[in-house]
Amino acid sequence: MALDPRLDMGAIIYVTAKMVRSGAEGARMYGSAAGLKILTGTVTAVERVLTATICRSTWVTAPFEVRYKTHFKKLGLLNCRP
Repeated sequence: MALDPRLDMGAIIYVTAKMVRSGAEGARMYGSAAGLKILTGTVTAVERVLTATICRSTWVTAPFEVRYKTHFKKLGLLNCRP
């Protein structure tokens, strides 16, 4: 088990609808609640990248269900909650 629960395969993460689709698309689907609508996803991949400035960047990939479609989204750890 990782120290951060978002780094475990199969962990459930929560993000806003604006993070999965664009802001305009989220506003079209959810109206004024686009910034408040929470979507759930299950972590399928974790990627740790070494940047050009020798810093580590961690990315999680998860599928999200949006209006009967599945969207796979790669997000940074700051954008999702455990």
